[in-house]
Amino acid sequence: MIEGQVLPNVNVILAKENITSKSGNFTIQSHILEPIRFNKWVVIYTCGGKRDFETADDFYQTTVRAAKTFGINVAEPQWVEVSNFSTQDIAKNIREAVLAKPQIIVLLVNPKNRGTDKDALYRELKRITYKEAGIPSQFVNTEKLFDKKTGKTSMSVCSKIILQM
Repeated sequence: MIEGQVLPNVNVILAKENITSKSGNFTIQSHILEPIRFNKWVVIYTCGGKRDFETADDFYQTTVRAAKTFGINVAEPQWVEVSNFSTQDIAKNIREAVLAKPQIIVLLVNPKNRGTDKDALYRELKRITYKEAGIPSQFVNTEKLFDKKTGKTSMSVCSKIILQM
């Protein structure tokens, strides 16, 4: 038998309701208590062609729709297109984006682009944004962004990202 402490149920307070979770799992589908406006954020995306920009724009459009569920307004981000996929070049773009002091930096990476080392990019993103600049960031593998059933950007993925923002 394992000894341990049983924690009380989690109570999440939202703008219009409270959610009590008995299992540790819960779904938020209403406005949060104090939503903020995302009016200064950056999306850096690797561009191997027209499809990568379309993916980035679709991510933005879906994020706006997902944010409305929670009462959050999202302005258009500052777009940074990176056509050289080396970790050093992308890190340079991240450093330049940090200078503007955005609320968050989102890095969209298509791992199919030749020369993209997603593990190294993830480490660099977190090192520069969190450790050096104190700015939240989100790394998004664009292959994981799509709902396999619909072929469209997943509202679920964008909702999780917006709640982390």
